[in-house]
Amino acid sequence: MKTNFRNIALYFFLEHLSLYILLMIIQKQTVLLEFYKISTFEGLFYFVYLFGAMPTLSFILFSIPLYNILKIKSKILFLIALLGVFLLESLVYSYLASPSDYTYAFYKMFFGVVIMTIMFYKSTPFYRIKDHK
Repeated sequence: MKTNFRNIALYFFLEHLSLYILLMIIQKQTVLLEFYKISTFEGLFYFVYLFGAMPTLSFILFSIPLYNILKIKSKILFLIALLGVFLLESLVYSYLASPSDYTYAFYKMFFGVVIMTIMFYKSTPFYRIKDHK
Protein backbone atom coordinates (compact mmCIF):
# COMPACT_ATOMS: atom_id res chain seq x y z
CA MET A 1 0.00 0.00 0.00
CA LYS A 2 1.09 3.54 -0.57
CA THR A 3 2.27 5.53 2.37
CA ASN A 4 -0.27 8.30 2.85
CA PHE A 5 -2.33 9.58 5.74
CA ARG A 6 -5.52 7.84 4.59
CA ASN A 7 -3.78 4.45 4.71
CA ILE A 8 -2.18 5.30 8.05
CA ALA A 9 -5.65 6.14 9.43
CA LEU A 10 -6.89 2.79 8.10
CA TYR A 11 -3.93 1.10 9.80
CA PHE A 12 -4.83 2.61 13.21
CA PHE A 13 -8.49 1.70 12.76
CA LEU A 14 -7.69 -1.92 11.85
CA GLU A 15 -5.17 -2.19 14.67
CA HIS A 16 -7.68 -1.07 17.28
CA LEU A 17 -10.56 -3.04 15.76
CA SER A 18 -8.45 -6.23 15.89
CA LEU A 19 -7.59 -5.53 19.50
CA TYR A 20 -11.22 -4.82 20.46
CA ILE A 21 -12.43 -8.02 18.80
CA LEU A 22 -9.76 -10.05 20.61
CA LEU A 23 -10.67 -8.44 23.94
CA MET A 24 -14.37 -9.11 23.36
CA ILE A 25 -13.61 -12.76 22.69
CA ILE A 26 -11.32 -13.07 25.73
CA GLN A 27 -13.82 -11.34 28.02
CA LYS A 28 -16.86 -13.02 26.38
CA GLN A 29 -18.56 -9.65 25.88
CA THR A 30 -19.70 -9.59 22.27
CA VAL A 31 -22.80 -7.47 22.92
CA LEU A 32 -21.15 -4.48 21.21
CA LEU A 33 -21.04 -6.41 17.94
CA GLU A 34 -24.83 -6.73 17.98
CA PHE A 35 -25.55 -3.57 16.01
CA TYR A 36 -29.29 -4.12 15.95
CA LYS A 37 -29.41 -3.36 19.69
CA ILE A 38 -28.23 0.23 19.11
CA SER A 39 -31.57 2.01 19.10
CA THR A 40 -30.95 5.31 20.88
CA PHE A 41 -28.69 8.26 20.21
CA GLU A 42 -26.88 7.55 23.47
CA GLY A 43 -26.21 3.98 22.37
CA LEU A 44 -24.91 5.17 19.00
CA PHE A 45 -22.74 7.83 20.65
CA TYR A 46 -21.29 5.26 23.07
CA PHE A 47 -20.55 2.86 20.21
CA VAL A 48 -18.83 5.56 18.12
CA TYR A 49 -16.91 6.81 21.16
CA LEU A 50 -15.80 3.30 22.13
CA PHE A 51 -14.63 2.31 18.66
CA GLY A 52 -13.46 5.72 17.48
CA ALA A 53 -11.76 7.56 20.34
CA MET A 54 -8.53 5.58 20.66
CA PRO A 55 -7.91 5.14 16.90
CA THR A 56 -8.50 8.87 16.42
CA LEU A 57 -6.15 9.76 19.26
CA SER A 58 -3.51 7.37 17.91
CA PHE A 59 -3.84 8.93 14.46
CA ILE A 60 -3.48 12.46 15.87
CA LEU A 61 -0.43 11.59 17.97
CA PHE A 62 1.40 9.09 15.78
CA SER A 63 0.47 9.59 12.12
CA ILE A 64 3.19 12.13 11.31
CA PRO A 65 5.96 10.15 13.07
CA LEU A 66 4.79 6.94 11.40
CA TYR A 67 4.63 8.61 7.99
CA ASN A 68 8.20 9.87 8.41
CA ILE A 69 9.43 6.51 9.70
CA LEU A 70 8.09 4.78 6.60
CA LYS A 71 10.29 7.12 4.51
CA ILE A 72 13.53 6.10 6.31
CA LYS A 73 15.97 4.22 4.06
CA SER A 74 18.31 2.77 6.73
CA LYS A 75 17.12 -0.62 8.01
CA ILE A 76 18.56 -0.22 11.51
CA LEU A 77 17.25 3.31 11.98
CA PHE A 78 13.87 2.22 10.60
CA LEU A 79 13.59 -0.65 13.11
CA ILE A 80 14.69 1.50 16.06
CA ALA A 81 12.28 4.31 15.19
CA LEU A 82 9.39 1.91 14.53
CA LEU A 83 10.01 0.08 17.79
CA GLY A 84 10.02 3.43 19.59
CA VAL A 85 6.66 4.38 18.08
CA PHE A 86 5.16 0.97 18.90
CA LEU A 87 6.36 1.23 22.51
CA LEU A 88 5.15 4.80 22.92
CA GLU A 89 1.79 4.02 21.35
CA SER A 90 1.37 1.01 23.64
CA LEU A 91 2.27 3.07 26.70
CA VAL A 92 -0.26 5.75 25.75
CA TYR A 93 -2.90 3.09 25.19
CA SER A 94 -2.11 1.42 28.52
CA TYR A 95 -2.19 4.71 30.39
CA LEU A 96 -5.47 5.92 28.89
CA ALA A 97 -7.48 2.79 28.18
CA SER A 98 -6.13 -0.01 30.34
CA PRO A 99 -3.95 1.14 33.24
CA SER A 100 -4.68 -2.00 35.26
CA ASP A 101 -3.66 -4.61 32.66
CA TYR A 102 -0.56 -4.12 30.52
CA THR A 103 -1.06 -7.34 28.57
CA TYR A 104 -3.51 -5.44 26.36
CA ALA A 105 -0.64 -3.18 25.30
CA PHE A 106 1.32 -6.24 24.16
CA TYR A 107 -1.69 -7.52 22.22
CA LYS A 108 -1.97 -4.09 20.62
CA MET A 109 1.72 -4.07 19.74
CA PHE A 110 1.42 -7.55 18.21
CA PHE A 111 -1.54 -6.50 16.05
CA GLY A 112 0.32 -3.32 15.13
CA VAL A 113 3.35 -5.24 13.87
CA VAL A 114 1.24 -7.74 11.92
CA ILE A 115 -1.01 -5.13 10.31
CA MET A 116 1.92 -2.80 9.63
CA THR A 117 3.76 -5.62 7.87
CA ILE A 118 0.75 -6.53 5.77
CA MET A 119 -0.15 -2.97 4.81
CA PHE A 120 3.19 -1.22 4.44
CA TYR A 121 5.80 -3.87 3.67
CA LYS A 122 6.54 -2.36 0.26
CA SER A 123 7.21 1.02 1.91
CA THR A 124 9.87 -0.36 4.24
CA PRO A 125 13.62 -0.42 3.60
CA PHE A 126 13.45 -4.22 3.59
CA TYR A 127 11.53 -4.17 0.33
CA ARG A 128 13.19 -1.15 -1.28
CA ILE A 129 16.12 -2.79 -3.01
CA LYS A 130 17.30 -2.44 -6.60
CA ASP A 131 15.53 -5.61 -7.79
CA HIS A 132 12.07 -4.27 -6.89
CA LYS A 133 10.86 -1.46 -9.12
